[in-house]
Amino acid sequence: MKEYKKSSLTKIINESLPEPFFELTDDKIASFKKYSELLMSVLSMATLLTMTVVAPNAIQALKIFEKKKGKRISQKELKLKTRNIFYFLRRRGYIEFERRGDDYEMRITDRGKEIIKRLNFQTLVINHPKSWDGKFWQIAIDIPIKYKLAADQLREKLKSLDCYPLQRSLWFYPHDPRGEIEFVARAYGVANYVTFMKIERLEVEDEQVLKGYFQGQSII
Repeated sequence: MKEYKKSSLTKIINESLPEPFFELTDDKIASFKKYSELLMSVLSMATLLTMTVVAPNAIQALKIFEKKKGKRISQKELKLKTRNIFYFLRRRGYIEFERRGDDYEMRITDRGKEIIKRLNFQTLVINHPKSWDGKFWQIAIDIPIKYKLAADQLREKLKSLDCYPLQRSLWFYPHDPRGEIEFVARAYGVANYVTFMKIERLEVEDEQVLKGYFQGQSII
């Protein structure tokens, strides 16, 4: 861990280097509307992190965000923006700091975890590799009528995630969607009524419909 003669959040951030140890997908970055939301997504990678780890990756994430917006920003401006957002998140009660010798340890509060959960749900995208194995994943929904509202909400979310319904209860996606869809189903409390299957063979007409849709969405 880097040592500091002065223990201050400003100094820790200012002396951090933008060297990321993980990547945010372009779709994920594009979905954020505020810098604070992007930074909270960075912080969601763990619930207990030291500032010397968080700061460089937060700076790098913001740098990518500026690039996506078509703007240019200096390293000085970038660090200033990052520092200000950290202070903003602390004032809102989303994060807190605890001194550890000559460093600070950052913790995400319960309130911050709830914000992260909401952001993860709102900005959720199903990641897809550049190559496709030619098989489709089936998402089967068999939700009891007493959960009709949750079922309708789940279908709307599947639609927003670019899944395609060949039937009202059978949705399809060309890449493995289990992690993302299970997250959504748990959020609505109906995970026990959603199952997944990788389909080896489809009717020719159904396959053509699916390929046409997902090619149109630039997913395959």
